[in-house]
Amino acid sequence: MDGLPLVWNANCVHNANLKDRVCGPELMLRCLDEGRSKGWRHFFLGGKHAVLIDLVGKMRERFPDVEIVGWHSPPFRALSTQEDSDLVEMINSLQPDFLWVGLGTPKQEKWIATHLARVNVPVQVGVGAAFDFHSGHVKRSPVWKQKTGLEYGSIACSRIAG
Repeated sequence: MDGLPLVWNANCVHNANLKDRVCGPELMLRCLDEGRSKGWRHFFLGGKHAVLIDLVGKMRERFPDVEIVGWHSPPFRALSTQEDSDLVEMINSLQPDFLWVGLGTPKQEKWIATHLARVNVPVQVGVGAAFDFHSGHVKRSPVWKQKTGLEYGSIACSRIAG
């Protein structure tokens, strides 16, 4: 689970006994790094065009030999049937192992669920603001806010102020 309030809820309501969260932005970095030796192929979906261009450049700089096979910045509206079909065809044709979806919650989860049967990518993960963080467009909250569950409110404030 990404987000400490979700972990707290799972522990309190469902006695889940979770120790920590799995943070989407950190998971993405680990998979990009680990995947270099395994030949994992990555596709980024979401975010503004400029964010994606910077993200791809910074990830290739940080992780030489990372296989980023494609990226797409969809318009800020519902896709037409043809646009949606073309996007699915493009993703499938590039054969990524990981589809990183940065459309924001809950839009990214809904997109993954709606397309699961048509998108032939083994691992599809919603990563929220990871593209903004790793591209350098949004500064991530200080570690103390991350560890106390206050990160997301801080991000929202920085986007409004920025």
